[in-house]
Amino acid sequence: MSPYFMLGDTGAVLEVVEYRTIEATNLGFHYLGQYINLSEVEVVTMDMWKAFKNATQSNLADADIVHDRFHIAQHLNKAVDIIRRAENKRLVKQEDDRLKKTKYLWLKNPENLNQNQQEQLQELCLDKDLKTVQAYKLKEAFKDFFNTQQVQQAQVFFTQWSHKVEQTQISALLKVSKILEKNLTRILTYFKNRVTNAMAEGKNSIIQQIKHKARGFKSAKAYRNSILFYCGQLELYP
Repeated sequence: MSPYFMLGDTGAVLEVVEYRTIEATNLGFHYLGQYINLSEVEVVTMDMWKAFKNATQSNLADADIVHDRFHIAQHLNKAVDIIRRAENKRLVKQEDDRLKKTKYLWLKNPENLNQNQQEQLQELCLDKDLKTVQAYKLKEAFKDFFNTQQVQQAQVFFTQWSHKVEQTQISALLKVSKILEKNLTRILTYFKNRVTNAMAEGKNSIIQQIKHKARGFKSAKAYRNSILFYCGQLELYP
C-alpha cells in the first residue's frame, strides 16, 4: 500500500506518496507542510520502517515518534505463522496433522474465536513442547506490555519477556525480539502520548475497498486521487 499522511484528530488523509522510501516520505512531508504547520506537530505514529523514521526525524525534529502497537502485533503474528508452518511441515512427515488448518487459531484474538475453536486451541496449548504453542503464548503475553502504567514498568516487562524469548531459541521469535529491542525507545513513547494507529487501520480498510471496487488503477496518480477524494474529508457542497 502507498504511504499516506493523515491527521490524528480528524482522520482526514492529506497526502499520498507512491513509494516507501525516504525520498518519497520527505516529499510527502513537503506536501503536508502546505496544509499544516509542521513545527506544531507533537507526535507521529508509524510502523518501524526505517525510511519513515529517518524522514520524520529530519522534518519533525521536535515531534515524538510512536511505533504503533498494531504493527508490533503484525510482527508477532507473522513470526507465529512462520513457526506454525515449519512445525506443521515437520509433523506431517511424521503423519501428525494436529496443526493442519489451524492458522487462524493462532492469529485471531482469542475472544473472536467461536467455542469450538477456543476448545481446539486450549487442547493444542496443553502440549508445551510445540514451538507454535511457545511462540503463541509469548505473543499473547506481550499484550500486557501496553497495560503497564509507567515507562519503567514497561522496560522491566520487556526485559523479562525478551529473556523468555531467548530461552525458547526460536529463530523467528528471536528476530522480532531484536527488532523491538532496536526500536524500544520509540515504542516506549506510547506511555507518554497514549496514541495508536487505530484510526489509520480503519482507513486502510476503506482504501482496500476503493482498490477492490476500481479493479486496479492505471497509474499511481489515479490511485492517489481516488484515496484523497474518498478519504480527504472534502467539502463538496457549493
